[in-house]
Amino acid sequence: MLTDTHFKELPTLLHCAAKFGLKNLAIHLLQCSGATWASKMKNMEGSDPTHIAERHGHKELKKIFEDFSVSFFF
Repeated sequence: MLTDTHFKELPTLLHCAAKFGLKNLAIHLLQCSGATWASKMKNMEGSDPTHIAERHGHKELKKIFEDFSVSFFF
């Protein structure tokens, strides 16, 4: 059963993909409306998807999130 704590830890599908290393899902989600908002959103610990991917050792996924953030400003 999901509790309110689960939603605060992983507030978006992008956060979930970052935690579990779901690269294909993350790539798909980054192409969807709202991706910029979701990629910057912080969970209850103050972590965005980039930091979550890094904390869980998903280096390639961390790079994908970083590249997405950079590409959005250019």
